Amino acid sequence: MNIGRYLFLFLIIAGLILGNSSYAKTKSPFSLAKPPAKSLKGQIIDYAGEIKYQSRTATQSAKLVNFNRQVQQGEDYFTGEEAALTIFFKNHCRLNMKENTELKIIQTLPKTVVFSQLNGEIQYQVLGKNPISIRTAYLLTELEGTGLITRDSEKSLVTVTIKSGQAKLAYNDLNYQSNTLTLEAGDSYVFNYDTRQGGRE
Repeated sequence: MNIGRYLFLFLIIAGLILGNSSYAKTKSPFSLAKPPAKSLKGQIIDYAGEIKYQSRTATQSAKLVNFNRQVQQGEDYFTGEEAALTIFFKNHCRLNMKENTELKIIQTLPKTVVFSQLNGEIQYQVLGKNPISIRTAYLLTELEGTGLITRDSEKSLVTVTIKSGQAKLAYNDLNYQSNTLTLEAGDSYVFNYDTRQGGRE
């Protein structure tokens, strides 16, 4: 039996093994259209003005017309002039977005809820026992309680004000040194993400 025939038989046998294996029948759990099964689903409980959103599979934002839809991990939300939006994740958190604000919902797993605030002003209220994380430019805020975060893109400033509870802030300076600090209720911190410096008000 020549080498070519050996190779032909090997390929047939390998195909049969792989075709009947559990590996071949197992589908990847990742879905571009659907978030992880365990991720939290939110809802819109209040709104005003023009609201836009971008779904997990979209390449650009569109005007939001169905306000009864679920809010999911991987989506983006935008408020226009004189607009406002309130998003609620039951037993976890409530977000009040002001006008001209952009929010990315990065992750909503029960113990790891992460948002990215690209612009504008949002009040975050933690309702459960687990903190939430908010990335604003180069500043990361881990919030337990209620806090107001404002990002002014024209001045390259992020302002974090704690209304109740506390928050831990973290960032790397221009020398790549890690910096952390804790804010308590009543504290306010202003961070310049161009110079990577900040201070309490």
